[in-house]
Amino acid sequence: QPTVAAYLRAANASELTMPAAGFNPRGRAYPDLALIGVKYQVILSGTPVNIGGTSASAPVFAAMVTLINSARQAAGLPNVGFINPTLYAASTHSNRPQVFQDVTSGHNKCCSEYAKSTCCKSGFTSMSGWDPVTGWGSVNLNNLAQVFNVTIPQDQVTTNAAVRSSFSLMYPFLLVSLLVSTMT
Repeated sequence: QPTVAAYLRAANASELTMPAAGFNPRGRAYPDLALIGVKYQVILSGTPVNIGGTSASAPVFAAMVTLINSARQAAGLPNVGFINPTLYAASTHSNRPQVFQDVTSGHNKCCSEYAKSTCCKSGFTSMSGWDPVTGWGSVNLNNLAQVFNVTIPQDQVTTNAAVRSSFSLMYPFLLVSLLVSTMT
């Protein structure tokens, strides 16, 4: 709740246009983090197809946590358990590795389904720190693993820089917000 209050104070000071209704400024905020949410290729009935949205990005974050749990088990440590308190602590402690790449520009006033866009008059705007568009930002898997006192073997992580940079250049603002835990 202090995180939401800080965002609302900063947004009001910046005179941002926010939705008048549809959110509880005193409740649990989401998203916690963001991942790219377009052009995930899957095989459907034997045919490669692109999918997107939270249904594509949520399993990617789950895979990241699974890699961390696997590394912890290999090191004789327990699974991470409920991850949200650690995510929020990692985002606010300067002595931790930078777990999130903060997304400080953009908004969620428009959504796009590949070639079609739908825009609204109000929405939320990204800014420094937590915001309701991208949460704390996109995740750095290796740094997140360090927070849990493990390293991920590099043979388990895609390291093709050419693929990563071309994907990032093509879709820098198409992030899908990811809800890590159930809203309360």
